[in-house]
Amino acid sequence: MTQTNSAFVQIFTGAGEPMRSSKHSLPSQLNDREILVKIRLATICGSDLHTVAGERQEPTPAILGHEAVGDVVA
Repeated sequence: MTQTNSAFVQIFTGAGEPMRSSKHSLPSQLNDREILVKIRLATICGSDLHTVAGERQEPTPAILGHEAVGDVVA
């Protein structure tokens, strides 16, 4: 499996604001008990919808979507 050293993410910056696309560097080394997962699919759950609507306060900026499917790559 080919690995890259960066990932694209969608960042939530606040209710009513557009999501922002950003490229982030991946760690070059992992600490003990850490893994790197290549996400194939991430969903938005009900709590995320409330956050986007401004009905639930979360620190921003944030990456929403905590229900994911992926492959352990390191």
